[in-house]
Amino acid sequence: MKTRCSHIVLIALFLTLINNTLTGQPVFVQKPPVPRSPLNNTLPFTEDWESQSFTTNNWSISGNEWVIDTINGNGGSSAKFEGSSGLTNYNAELTSDWIDSVNTGRIFVLFDVMLTDIAETGTEWFYLEVYNGSQWKKIDSLSNTGSFLWESKQYEISELVKYKTFKIRFETKGQQSANIDGWFVDNIEVYSQCDAPKDLDASFLYSNRLNFGCRVVWNSPFLPQACIPFIGYDNGENFSSLGLSDGGDFTVAIRWDAGGLMDYDSCLIKKMTFYANPLSAGYFIVKIWTGADADSLIYSDTLSGVQQNAWTTVTINDSLFIDGNLEYWFGYKIVSQQFGEYPAGDDIGPAVAGYGDLIKASDEADWDTLSNLGFDYNWNLEIQLVSAGSNPPFHDTLLGYNLYRAVDSDTLYDKIATVPQEDGVTYYEYNDYSIPLPAPDIICYKVNAIWKNRGDTCYSNYANALNMPDEDHVCLFYDAVNNQGNRKNKMVLFPNPADSYIVVQSENPIGTIRLYDLSGKELKSFFSVQNKRFRIDITTLPKGVYFIKTASAEEAGLMKFVK
Repeated sequence: MKTRCSHIVLIALFLTLINNTLTGQPVFVQKPPVPRSPLNNTLPFTEDWESQSFTTNNWSISGNEWVIDTINGNGGSSAKFEGSSGLTNYNAELTSDWIDSVNTGRIFVLFDVMLTDIAETGTEWFYLEVYNGSQWKKIDSLSNTGSFLWESKQYEISELVKYKTFKIRFETKGQQSANIDGWFVDNIEVYSQCDAPKDLDASFLYSNRLNFGCRVVWNSPFLPQACIPFIGYDNGENFSSLGLSDGGDFTVAIRWDAGGLMDYDSCLIKKMTFYANPLSAGYFIVKIWTGADADSLIYSDTLSGVQQNAWTTVTINDSLFIDGNLEYWFGYKIVSQQFGEYPAGDDIGPAVAGYGDLIKASDEADWDTLSNLGFDYNWNLEIQLVSAGSNPPFHDTLLGYNLYRAVDSDTLYDKIATVPQEDGVTYYEYNDYSIPLPAPDIICYKVNAIWKNRGDTCYSNYANALNMPDEDHVCLFYDAVNNQGNRKNKMVLFPNPADSYIVVQSENPIGTIRLYDLSGKELKSFFSVQNKRFRIDITTLPKGVYFIKTASAEEAGLMKFVK
């Protein structure tokens, strides 16, 4: 039976259930690292255009259009591809020497790019590509749709290059290079980074007001868990198949709203699987989009050798990581379906309308649903997501944490402890009872993570402070409680909270006043005040929490106020 809807008709072919469930899990084989050559660049690798020569870092160029520009760099010289009237149907490459990967941490490419356009034709292109030892992989592409000033780009390439020696290249390609004045690239850096702990905080410890100590707390880095191998809206069993009554092209898809894949944020899109039926002359194109109505195509792969009357599983070759904030669409286009063919498999339903049953009758048509066309089915279409932690070749082991301390005016931090990582533990506390005496005015802490993979060890950046995420340390101010627990402070501070000023008042003349922010940074200081009452202007301070430390011959104290 055939049902016509507009100019497209979808046909339900099978009336019986075809059992074919997904079985097994992905198998990951660990590849030995490529032997390192002393001639290769090591990480971190940074270009040196200031030398005004591509040979400094052993860059190679094709053609004569790549030059060093000493005027238009983003903080110095840059590499420039110059357009010219005689250069048509071209491609020109700027390629690095071999770079040694590392075993531990994630690997990133960072660079700045700028375009000065002449004609906004969209036919001149700029690509970042990575060579993983066997083939070049496209990471980013830009076209000449208008001039733009310097933009910074950063991409993780761990999945492509970890344990390998590799190259990066910047390729320009197009129809008529006279459409542009030039592509500029600057500040290229390839580096590795392992994840840091987070939310560092500290507080005082007392025992009957004696035995001063500090408690330092932090949270572990994100410890990757294995992502669900396959997800979709179907039940995993093929029920029927659909096609166009008169043949032609159409596209099917499933989707998740923005935030719908937040639980899989940073997971790698590894595979797509769908149930396909025979095409005599046509073919399938696997596609991945982001955005409302699939407005941004981020992956496309034309398939050959599709398994017929069976599940076809496709490996996604690009390094596509889930951004949990985006809307995602996954699907395939059927090209040149012939009359009487029904290539797109579906389950028995009921449909998850608008998510598991999306269809597009032609490239120009709007997206519709099987539900609207009278079919209460979901497409037999699923995706596989994996994380670095679930893939043994890319798994780093968190060994523990190094804790560091500095007191008073010390600028160097001393390591005071190594805290081992405990399985399943994400919150850590360390009690520091080794505070030097006499007690310092200020004591500060930092903590980082220690990772290991094979023979490599990686020390992360320091954890961010819980209450000041832009800082990599926390500081405490001793509050003038001495080792016997006697409070000497007779000073007061008002108003609190304050808007424009605060007043420090004492029974005795004040000697010194120091103003600190929450991180321990000294903002203002006043010496030899010699007054019992002192007013401080705070109109220029941002809103937040601050400390006032006072001292005189008779008394000393620490007070906190809120702006």
